[in-house]
Amino acid sequence: MAQTGENFKLLDDGTVRWEPRPEQDAQIIPLHPENHLVKPGEYQALCIGHRGIDIFRARKVVVWWKLLEHPGLLLPRYYRVTSYRPRVCAPSGSDIARDVAAALGRRVRRDQIPVSSLTGIYVRVEVRTVTADREQRKLPEVCTYSVIDRVIGPA
Repeated sequence: MAQTGENFKLLDDGTVRWEPRPEQDAQIIPLHPENHLVKPGEYQALCIGHRGIDIFRARKVVVWWKLLEHPGLLLPRYYRVTSYRPRVCAPSGSDIARDVAAALGRRVRRDQIPVSSLTGIYVRVEVRTVTADREQRKLPEVCTYSVIDRVIGPA
């Protein structure tokens, strides 16, 4: 390898490859975990982190929650946003603005939604089971999975 910079490595054949640094490995959260199924209802959860991603030209922020009753389980909550760089922005009536406001107990600005302040906070969340695909066709039983539906408020 000829040169190294940040996380990018320039290979001898002229191609560039991205590799995470070892100190970042502990902070990487999987984007597509195994499908997990828990009983729908209200749970206490801990926010362990978030990440901005682009899915089919749609900007999203995924927030990862750890259910206290199921300590080895991480459940995602995907939010559509208008921007996540340099700050998370979304309409004031969006799910992310409402969930962050519910968790923090105060209104948040639509152009500076403090998603990072959720990390380490215990909240009550509502979990639901996804039983239909995006076209409302019933999923086979083995393909159903649980997601965080909404943040109810502080724990």
